[in-house]
Amino acid sequence: MDIDQIKTGQKATVTSEYGGFEGELLGTVERVGLEILNNSLYDPNPVSQSEARVVEVAVRLDPGDSDRVSDLTNLQVRVLIDAR
Repeated sequence: MDIDQIKTGQKATVTSEYGGFEGELLGTVERVGLEILNNSLYDPNPVSQSEARVVEVAVRLDPGDSDRVSDLTNLQVRVLIDAR
C-alpha cells in the first residue's frame, strides 16, 4: 500500500505479532508522518529489507482496547488500515 492512501480518521486493526495480547485491537489513524525514514533506524539487522522505507503512522486505540494493553510496551504488531 502506498502511504498517500493513508489518511487521518481511517480505521485500523492491530494484532500481536508474537502473542503479546489475544485477539484484535481497534483504533483510528491519528497522524501520518511527513518524513520517509530508512528501515535501518528500526531494524539493526543489516540483511533485513535494507531497501524498505518507513513512514510513521500514529494509531489511537479505542478506549476499551487501550485499557487492555495499557501495561504493555515494545511489542511487535501488525496493523491493517482500512484505506477505502
